[in-house]
Amino acid sequence: MGCMPDRDHVVLLHGLGRNKKIMMKMEAYLAAHGFCPHNIEYPSTKKPIEELAPMIKNQLAALKIDKMNRVHFVGHSLGAIMIRYILQHDPFENLGRVVLIAPPNHGSELVDVLRKFGFYRRIYGPAGMQLGTKDNALLQSLNPIEDYEVGIIAGDRSIDWLFSWFIFRGPDDGKVTVASTKLEAMTDHIVVHIAHPFLPRRLEVIRQTTYFIANGCFQA
Repeated sequence: MGCMPDRDHVVLLHGLGRNKKIMMKMEAYLAAHGFCPHNIEYPSTKKPIEELAPMIKNQLAALKIDKMNRVHFVGHSLGAIMIRYILQHDPFENLGRVVLIAPPNHGSELVDVLRKFGFYRRIYGPAGMQLGTKDNALLQSLNPIEDYEVGIIAGDRSIDWLFSWFIFRGPDDGKVTVASTKLEAMTDHIVVHIAHPFLPRRLEVIRQTTYFIANGCFQA
């Protein structure tokens, strides 16, 4: 995608078991509002997080973004965890702001239940096994957010009401609790009435994401 040389860049990362299509509406909106978006696809169900990260970094390197341009990051679900992992192990000199959408920062109780079953392991792969609240060494290894601005968007509606009723404690989006999305040093946090799978495509989320990237806070 061709971009004007003075534009900020925004890297978009989809979640587990999804592809770049889920981020295309956000990609178009960001482009229309003066940013240069890069919608990255990666094989989220094929490798553990530690092996997915270099694949994403290679794609970022291929973009050859000028170091004079700021680079912002937006990730949904696993994509949010990928961002935290990548920035911890390979900091960006020209890093801008970061938006994490429904991030399982402290793991998901749903994964704790489903990881016991073979179908879950087959469908969601190694990275899917790393997102529980128990035995989540990788999530626990992620440093607190201290050196960049982070806005977090959580959902509190679910289309998986059985999971919400029997597995989660407190408000959730059907996959992740609102409490699990929070980080101590986050810059801002909002809750929207949207279920986990739909968050990246909803205009409310897209607008708030764009606003945070531009202003460092969510719109009241």
